[in-house]
Amino acid sequence: MEERISSQMKDRKPEEVEELNLDNVRASKLQGLTSQFTSLKRLSIINVGLSSLEDFPELPTLERLELGDNRLTGGLEHLKGCPALQHLSLVGNRIALPDDLRPLAELAALVSLDLLDCPVTQQDGYRELVFNLLPGLGALDGLNREGEEVEESESEDDEEVDGSESDEPGLDYLQRELGSGSSGDEEDYDPEGEETPEDDIIPSSEGEEGPSSSKRARLDPKQSPKATPTSDSD
Repeated sequence: MEERISSQMKDRKPEEVEELNLDNVRASKLQGLTSQFTSLKRLSIINVGLSSLEDFPELPTLERLELGDNRLTGGLEHLKGCPALQHLSLVGNRIALPDDLRPLAELAALVSLDLLDCPVTQQDGYRELVFNLLPGLGALDGLNREGEEVEESESEDDEEVDGSESDEPGLDYLQRELGSGSSGDEEDYDPEGEETPEDDIIPSSEGEEGPSSSKRARLDPKQSPKATPTSDSD
């Protein structure tokens, strides 16, 4: 475990590291992880073989902790040094009783807890017991108190940011187009597929009661007035 931590630090100081992944490093207890990681926000220790959290350090900025597929039966009081912890996964551990979760009530920031495949999930009224034990909890095994699926806050924020960035240019573009004098195209459009020459349109000062006489003549030549022949005698 110490070698994995060293390789992920990449010549950085412990206080400069924000994320560590120690998955699949076989160890029964924590080694090399100290309270010097004062900026650590995400820590994953999945399938390591941990049976105790006794040496878990104080990590004041830790927000997400993955402890899935270990051998933990309790000892969650050792997480009290992580006041910023929001998401905790204990999937596939050996926690059997709701009371084993009671120390988590001291973590005021905790909003998401995963206990899938732990024996405690087989208890009658398991979900109600845990929500009552941890009243600040928003999601248990991915579902809220009403049994509805809860999306993680990070995904929601990303979607909102992406959506706002993609919508704003479109709205600005529409506004520019509507105010850019595009009405000329609309005036040239003839719904019958035929354009009306401007010379055939005679405005009427007495109001428009129908098509102009010149336009009617063009549409119906039979109604055009006949020319009166002139007399040679005159």
